[in-house]
Amino acid sequence: MNYTGNTFSYATSNWIINNIPFLGTDIFGTPLGGYILAMLCVLMTAIMAKVLYYIFKTYIRRITEKTKSDIDDIIIDMVEEPLVVFVVIIGLWLSIYLFINLEPSLLNLISNIRDVLIILTLIWLLTRLFDKLFDIYIIPYTKGTKSKLDDQLVPIIKDGVRLTIFGIGILVLIQNAGYDITAILGGLGIAGLAVAMAARASLEDVLGGAVIFANQPFELYDFIHFKDYYGTVEEINLRYCKIKTTDGTELIVPNSVIASNVIENYSRSKKRRVDMKIGIVYETTYKKIEKAKQILKDIIERIDGVGEPTVYVEEFGDFAIILRFRYYVKDVSRRLELIDKVNMEIKKEFDKNKIEFAYPTSVIYMKK
Repeated sequence: MNYTGNTFSYATSNWIINNIPFLGTDIFGTPLGGYILAMLCVLMTAIMAKVLYYIFKTYIRRITEKTKSDIDDIIIDMVEEPLVVFVVIIGLWLSIYLFINLEPSLLNLISNIRDVLIILTLIWLLTRLFDKLFDIYIIPYTKGTKSKLDDQLVPIIKDGVRLTIFGIGILVLIQNAGYDITAILGGLGIAGLAVAMAARASLEDVLGGAVIFANQPFELYDFIHFKDYYGTVEEINLRYCKIKTTDGTELIVPNSVIASNVIENYSRSKKRRVDMKIGIVYETTYKKIEKAKQILKDIIERIDGVGEPTVYVEEFGDFAIILRFRYYVKDVSRRLELIDKVNMEIKKEFDKNKIEFAYPTSVIYMKK
């Protein structure tokens, strides 16, 4: 057998060939016994991973639960699954490295794959651990402060740290692959221009996010009007804003779109004026016009959340007497709800008092 693999697997193959002739049958450069040992090694790895996971879940968790600090519970909870994956990766690699005869180039490729999987597992572990610690310690602290700025910065910092962890992991992978990181970073100047052209929309969103953070047209939990939507801002990050609309849907809007449109921020106003024009028919008497004006004022006085009503006879239109009705909504987050309530009350009271709304009509007088 012409063998060029590692010393251990070579010695194992020779021992099998010399002592167990049947298992020494050569299959692609490795005796049958080597494959059997490799499968046994995989089986042992699976058993060890299962046992390790059971030990973490059953015994180590009991120990950490008795301590006063929550940090050890968090670390154990976040480490146990990546650690099991790490054991599986090492076990699979050993089953090949120790018992299968491979050419050095192929063995080197498998070792590189092992390194990639290990680094990805470490990235997964660090990201899980950071996210958990961030959610438990940082986010509750920012929610307890009066400032909304820290709430806005939290998603950006969180994404930034994730990106940093991932970036470092990629650089380590490149270094392990034998490439010169310095030369690669130096070439990013030209490559960065190409990426910027390809990712123009994303860059516009990031720039739009920078504009939002700099000018602060709105903050978290502000009630805003954007295009045809009314809603509460629930999240602001570098690429998009998340808005919970009044009809209960979740709106994801790219920052570039928000930055280029008009935004009405109702939360910055203590009250919001509502202007209406109400047309009543010309047959309405003077007393009924006065009655209509008083009805409108009384409606505003008895509905919570609105106030300061004013009513004028604005003009004699083509087919109606026009009443200018103005009032203020005090709770801007309920603006549409309160307008609906006022309008329904107007309809009910006008019907009750037989005050007729006008609609376009034409009267033709014929002279004999």
